[in-house]
Amino acid sequence: MNETNRHWSNYLGRGFRSGQTETVELEVNPDTDHPAMIVLASRVEALYDALKRGEDGLVEEDTADLLRLVDHLHRVIGCLTAMEDDVLIELRAREVPAREIATAMQTNHRYVLRRAERIARAHRQGLNTQGLDEADEQ
Repeated sequence: MNETNRHWSNYLGRGFRSGQTETVELEVNPDTDHPAMIVLASRVEALYDALKRGEDGLVEEDTADLLRLVDHLHRVIGCLTAMEDDVLIELRAREVPAREIATAMQTNHRYVLRRAERIARAHRQGLNTQGLDEADEQ
């Protein structure tokens, strides 16, 4: 892909052809990339390998490996949740209607409005929404 087409939206949801093996490469710069994306990039290959066969592949793993896997899945989910929170905050700051955001997220506007309220509540406590959920469970 040439540099003029390099915007991330040009390869989001990239398709893969059946019957072919493809390689996905990431360029990571720990000095400039967002820490949450470094967490994701540092784990995506191993998580993909661990989960590519779905739950059938998990029955072969021992308990210690599954505990390690769930730890890293939890870390990645937390990073993605924080990044999603940031995108939602930016969309709301731009006064994008909740219905439009909901359409993009394939959900309903009430979910978007409740999520925006939860994000604000989490931020007041110095958390993201996953951290808020965990704090509420304690």
